[in-house]
Amino acid sequence: MNVAKLRLGLLFLLASLSVIAQEDAVLEEAEDVAVSLTDQLNSLQQIEAQIDYQTGEVEVASVARLKVPPGFRFVQDNQAEFILKEIWENLNSSSDGMLFSKGASLFGKEGYTINLKYKSSGFVSDEDANKIDYEQLLEEMKQQNERANEARKKRGMFPVKLVDWADAPFYDAKNKRLHWAKEVVYNMGDGPESALNYAIRFLGRKGVLEMNFVGELGQLEQIKKDLPRVLNSLEFNEGWSYEDFDPALDKTADVGVAGLITGKKRDSSVPIGAKDSTQAEEETEASENEASDSFANQINGMWPWFIAFGLLLFVLMFFFGKRNAKKNQSS
Repeated sequence: MNVAKLRLGLLFLLASLSVIAQEDAVLEEAEDVAVSLTDQLNSLQQIEAQIDYQTGEVEVASVARLKVPPGFRFVQDNQAEFILKEIWENLNSSSDGMLFSKGASLFGKEGYTINLKYKSSGFVSDEDANKIDYEQLLEEMKQQNERANEARKKRGMFPVKLVDWADAPFYDAKNKRLHWAKEVVYNMGDGPESALNYAIRFLGRKGVLEMNFVGELGQLEQIKKDLPRVLNSLEFNEGWSYEDFDPALDKTADVGVAGLITGKKRDSSVPIGAKDSTQAEEETEASENEASDSFANQINGMWPWFIAFGLLLFVLMFFFGKRNAKKNQSS
């Protein structure tokens, strides 16, 4: 959190105002605003202090265990959802726990976070995983993205454009993990901004464990560097791994490996580019989640400067308003 920098800026601002202000009332008002802002910052620090960061071995959704990698911190599901929904205002997201990389915090811009979520969607067969044409898949996803943006436009939301694979997607058949990373660009009216959506899916006996990295495009190399120790830290509990699947007892998912990326159901009779309204809604919601995650991660590190600018603007308006009022009285 950039609280120290912000407080230093406030002190500088007050010192500057003490030079230019001719009336004590103006300076006193500025000091009151600064005290109020400092109280708010202290409140945010208290929220950060109440987060129960954990290390060591932790349980994830009662189906897997995670040995928190050195330098990382883990937050349990209830607090992770509080962070996503109440602090980052990503209302569509859910979580079974989050990992914070070195330097990452709730309100800072350093580091990145990893959201973990288990979905009991059934056993996903990987029999056709080696037949996936990822370039064709990308084109299909771009079509989905265009339809999602049309829906976003109707809702008054900013567009999110899928640009390309940020890194080559692949399926790790040995460990039953699917990797893909997308480069997306969003534009909220002040110019395009690039973001990273890096996703890994752990295939299990009765569902899929999602691992979603939330960070900036420039953090891709650091994420890839950290990836081996992050992946090796997570494994399914006994009886929940891919090899434990029993066709006589367990249900099979209605998506294949490719469907984990696109959301398209296996043997769907609906052709590419002509999905029904329900699927289009699901695609739009997924696009909103990705955009919200990426935007929240980038905007969180900027909020102290928005507050500082607002404070400066308020104080200057107050000062010059007082000054003009006194001129009018004297005339």
